[in-house]
Amino acid sequence: MKTLSYTQEYFLCAMNSKANAPFSLNPSFPACLIVGGVMELLDNGYIARSGEDSLVAAKEWDNGRPYLKPLYETVMTLRRANDVKGIIGVYLSVLSKRRFDELYSEIGASLAESGCADDMAKYGLSKKRTKYVPKAEAVKTVIDRVRAEIAGSEPLAGGTVCLLAFLEKSSLMRSYFSRVDAVTRKNRIDEVRKSEAYAFLDKVLSYNEGNEIAAMYFSPLTPG
Repeated sequence: MKTLSYTQEYFLCAMNSKANAPFSLNPSFPACLIVGGVMELLDNGYIARSGEDSLVAAKEWDNGRPYLKPLYETVMTLRRANDVKGIIGVYLSVLSKRRFDELYSEIGASLAESGCADDMAKYGLSKKRTKYVPKAEAVKTVIDRVRAEIAGSEPLAGGTVCLLAFLEKSSLMRSYFSRVDAVTRKNRIDEVRKSEAYAFLDKVLSYNEGNEIAAMYFSPLTPG
């Protein structure tokens, strides 16, 4: 299986067999997906932090992460989105929900292209939407790798920490790791919670407290 980024892996794990993320139970899904994209852009040098929260261009787009191009363009072109709070606000605004739909579709399409998901085109009332169904073997490959890291003695890889942080914040950890030794699992979760990725995600998600994210975004991504 092609090597995936932690944002792509999270997309796979967060989606259920009907290609609908469990939105009603995990309203953190949209924010986790956006934060994952921002972190990838930072990790790969496309954007950089300026001061505590501001984000600025670091290099021109070279299509190294094609599924993140919409997010990169948002960061570069919208003055009010020059920090993570602004980006979250733009993407979760009911007036610009197409931005999140586009990001969702680009990530899903990248997984279909890599053979990790099947695309189910032309569903819903308009018959113009595409949903992406993760392949069971692709999800298993991701989880088996992470489970092996959790059970090991070496520090977790950076990408694994990010993925686990997203799963933890989305209340999906027990769905995949309930059989892992309880003490080992607890120690690893403590490691994740002390990470920069988790602190960053925790801070960003706090921006959305009290917002009705699910009501804004879940219906466009579910069959209609």
